[in-house]
Amino acid sequence: MKTNRFCICLPILLLTLAACSGGQPTAEPAAPESATAGQETVQQATETATDTAPGQELPPAPEPAGQEEPQAEEPAVAQEETPDPDAEPLSLAQRLCGKYSSLQDSGEYAILEIVEFADNLYAFAGEAMPESSELEAYSFWAQEILPADAETVRSDTASSCDVGVLSFSIMSNLSRYQGPPERGTIRLTDDGLDLLGTHYERNERVSDSFPYVSEQPSGENGLIGLWRQRDSADPFYLGFEDDRMWLYSKSPDKEVLLGCGGYQAKNGYLSGTYNLLGSGTMPYQFKAEYRQETNGELTLFTADNELATLFSCGEICVFEPVRRSDVPIFTLQDAYDAGFTDARNYDMYRDHTQIDERSFYGVWTSAFVHRGEAEEALAELNDRGFEGSIVLSSDWAGLNPSPRYCVTACRCVTEQAAKELLPRVRAAGYPEAYVKSTGERLSVTVDYTLYSLNKADVTPDRVWLYDIPVTDHSGTEDLHMDLLIDQNTVFDISCDMGPFDNYVKGDSVLDWYLRNDALLHANESDDASAALTLLGVFRAGLTGQHIDRLYGSYWWD
Repeated sequence: MKTNRFCICLPILLLTLAACSGGQPTAEPAAPESATAGQETVQQATETATDTAPGQELPPAPEPAGQEEPQAEEPAVAQEETPDPDAEPLSLAQRLCGKYSSLQDSGEYAILEIVEFADNLYAFAGEAMPESSELEAYSFWAQEILPADAETVRSDTASSCDVGVLSFSIMSNLSRYQGPPERGTIRLTDDGLDLLGTHYERNERVSDSFPYVSEQPSGENGLIGLWRQRDSADPFYLGFEDDRMWLYSKSPDKEVLLGCGGYQAKNGYLSGTYNLLGSGTMPYQFKAEYRQETNGELTLFTADNELATLFSCGEICVFEPVRRSDVPIFTLQDAYDAGFTDARNYDMYRDHTQIDERSFYGVWTSAFVHRGEAEEALAELNDRGFEGSIVLSSDWAGLNPSPRYCVTACRCVTEQAAKELLPRVRAAGYPEAYVKSTGERLSVTVDYTLYSLNKADVTPDRVWLYDIPVTDHSGTEDLHMDLLIDQNTVFDISCDMGPFDNYVKGDSVLDWYLRNDALLHANESDDASAALTLLGVFRAGLTGQHIDRLYGSYWWD
């Protein structure tokens, strides 16, 4: 059992929320369907055959059978136990739980530890070197194993299920999903399981995913069971066993939060240490006062501590006792409905110093003369479950040459992907939506903001503006770029010259800039207009870092 060496506060956890860094999720191995019951999962331990709710005493879990010392070159397999004839049959999800490995051609191991929360399946996955007696991942990620059919994972007779697997890790992609669901099947076998075409054998050498589970009973057993946050549209769940506490939150549009660790509950105080699936063995600590109410509810007093941030519940958070069947099972279709399809852009490391000039296929829903109206339409579209964006039509060869702010529900690489999304867009309230390619990019129109002249490096033949905030009119925001003004930078014929103080007819943008810069630095000048006219929000056309033309200044609108 690993020990807690340091503490990280829960508010920090919410900034990094789903991730991995070197440990494995623990779920005790469930026996194969045809053999033994194995060790219990959190849900099995929290309920008896009568689906016991929190606060009711449970029979003690059977002691695990002893194991023989495994040979270094052979997987260590848990020895079988005699099934309890009075035990409730286990669901497919419960029977899948356990530690697994698959020896690769490289000589390394692919490892898994599967856990479940009320028949929702999750896994710690990774790659491990074979030399040590314990298989500890050097690269790892979390998996959400989403069933095509919820009833199959709840079945006590099924041995396989069609699934889609979403993966994420603290080690990559800013802890967000790495790609669309990978489709396949999970199937129990006599010696392990098959997942997405790879066979894994049961192997107790796989290191614990949740190493902070206590080796001792944790105090008052009135907490044992499942609890759901009351009066919340997106509730947290707590699960208490004799030796561990689970924290769980899941909605279709974001990565799961699944934590497990040891806890102490005594004399109205609850505290403990846990780690999160996908975050390796990084420990988080919590503490709170609690009270069990006469109506069966559990009240946590979370004022001035980290749980208030985690649960988003203010000073008091109330949980109600629930059964396994009260916890929803999230399915593959839920992920698709939330927009996690092949058409989605999953790359969170997009280069934020460059503007995306690649053509794409859009599912177009509306177009406007004014950007503000387009932004309102985009917000409504995204509220309906899409990841839309705005493009300026005149920047693209395949769109309207008259400037219009066009709203699309996607940026698809292929026409087929856009066509597959089209029926869902139309069903969401856009019956006239259609698919069309942008064609090649003709130009790049941006708004850049110059807050301080300290950002400018001025010479007689050019002006560099460094680290300037830029918004691309084709939908890429929060950029920072270095921009160049030179003698080839001109005022567009449509530009309103009113805001450009000290402009002389025929000036290039560089001429105008240098004149105001000279006035600003002249000893006899105390006129602030020279500085103010150089600052503001400017609309410009770019080629790379070069400002080709200015369309206007909008600081004082």
